[in-house]
Amino acid sequence: MNRRPLSVDLGLLEPLDSLSEPMADTARKITAESLHARLPVENPHDEFGRLAGVFNETLSRLDAAFEQLRHFTADASHVATGVETTS
Repeated sequence: MNRRPLSVDLGLLEPLDSLSEPMADTARKITAESLHARLPVENPHDEFGRLAGVFNETLSRLDAAFEQLRHFTADASHVATGVETTS
């Protein structure tokens, strides 16, 4: 069996960097206070677009969970201090 070393033109990977870097930059900036932010989706039908879509869906669920926790904490705080409000 004749084995040749694998040769890859790294220039071919440059378009991947141009797609992934904006997504990575945005993802690095998302914190508990900015869960409303979403990753940019250039093409929802390619691998990066599908990945960004799933990540964005996860962020939506986390954002909703954090919002529920904020409401629960505020309600519990009112009850604990004896201050009740009616909605």
